[in-house]
Amino acid sequence: MLPVIIGFVSCSENGADKTQPASERHSKLNAFLEKIPSITLPIEIRGCSINTQSLTRVDNNKFISANVNYGYGKLEPNSKFTAVVFLASADCEIPVLATYDKSGNKIDEKEINIGYCGSDCGYTCNEIMSIDNNKNIFTADTISSYDCDSLGNAIPGTEQHYVIYKQGRILETGKIELSKEIKKQL
Repeated sequence: MLPVIIGFVSCSENGADKTQPASERHSKLNAFLEKIPSITLPIEIRGCSINTQSLTRVDNNKFISANVNYGYGKLEPNSKFTAVVFLASADCEIPVLATYDKSGNKIDEKEINIGYCGSDCGYTCNEIMSIDNNKNIFTADTISSYDCDSLGNAIPGTEQHYVIYKQGRILETGKIELSKEIKKQL
């Protein structure tokens, strides 16, 4: 059974069936991308504030990761690649950025989020992701927290206020560059 799985994975590496001619992969990618609306830069996404009802469902598609559910929008393509923002569902929607070359092959794919938002006693957060006109990427999670007693009340002196962020950009080649998380006290 293992050789069959390895063979299947190697044929569909980078989201495209390598046994298909490039023109056929390109045609299938274009048909897939036509379902996703075009968006213009700059964009800003607040993962916990997105209404997904008007977005295109893209579940179980070979051009994206298995956890991606919605097509948010495709950026204006250039001569080398097309960049698309997808959303993966979790407690809050997670932006996923993918780039594809003109032959229909995936160049890169990255989650563009921090991911610390959630619900717990004494914990609030605000997550945001943006891509500016120069394809610079910024994602941050602004967090306020405190420890709680057994009744759910704040324990004095345990308050913390900080931001965790990443910066990066979409390179000329279509690769996505993203820094490690940086934490800054507020």
